[in-house]
Amino acid sequence: MKSPKKRLPRQNKATPETVAALLASGRQQLGSHVCPDVDAGREAELLLATAMKRDRVFLFAHPEATVTKTVANKFRDLVRRRLKHEPIAYLVGFQPFVGRDFKVNRRTLIPRPATEHIVTAAIEAAKAVPDTAIADIGTGSGCIALTLAAEMTGMNVFATDASASALVIARANARKLNLSKQVIFLKGNLAAPVLKKISSVQPLIVVANLPYISTAHWRKLRPGIKKYEPRSALVAGRDGLDDYRALLAQLVAAKRRAPTTIIMEILPKQFRPLAAVIRRSFGAEAKPIKNLAGIAVGLTALLK
Repeated sequence: MKSPKKRLPRQNKATPETVAALLASGRQQLGSHVCPDVDAGREAELLLATAMKRDRVFLFAHPEATVTKTVANKFRDLVRRRLKHEPIAYLVGFQPFVGRDFKVNRRTLIPRPATEHIVTAAIEAAKAVPDTAIADIGTGSGCIALTLAAEMTGMNVFATDASASALVIARANARKLNLSKQVIFLKGNLAAPVLKKISSVQPLIVVANLPYISTAHWRKLRPGIKKYEPRSALVAGRDGLDDYRALLAQLVAAKRRAPTTIIMEILPKQFRPLAAVIRRSFGAEAKPIKNLAGIAVGLTALLK
């Protein structure tokens, strides 16, 4: 007679994890992060919202909601990547800029607060000159051009970039913000595509957030920037001004007959050397664009 088969003990299914539990775990891990200006609570919320394909409001409203194992593992993977210094904007896929969310990835630079002062200067310049065109040189994610188009309706806005991959992201942002018809995207070297498109007698505002980091400074950047953001969008020679000198040379060669306003994002120490180039090339005097702390984050000049 065969002995009866022994029944294996039932395996207890793992208790599903809740939103609150995962957020607490994420905050604890991210709290040990060595990158500066890390807000562990906010980042945990953004990463969990991304993993769940929800917004942060849902997390606040439903802390008791259970999370599938797949989503929990996705969240833990995002936390691990953040602990390796991957920028939060790349992990969640967007970066806020002047009240709008812009899609970004490792093919584009992450928009920063200093650039908002450049946009403000461009808006003020555009209001002062009727019927002017605006050209955003090195558009990247398109945040400058699209913000200007949204804030200055009816303005003729161009955006150029040498990177086809960056222009894919910029156009996606234009579609998302319903601004595809307001901005003309052009692939090419700096201002060259725009200068071919517009008349030399039309006033022009050239806005540029080009690479301005020196090769020596780049080596000292924190890992989140140096390891993940595109070097081609950051570094421009020994003093960081190679691309700006090339842009100014294009404007000199264009021999424009209408006023051209140049607005550039820079480091504070670059104001004097770049102002000297503008003075030699155009006989124009540059003015600093300052942030709320009074630090120069940009430069503007009227080239006649």
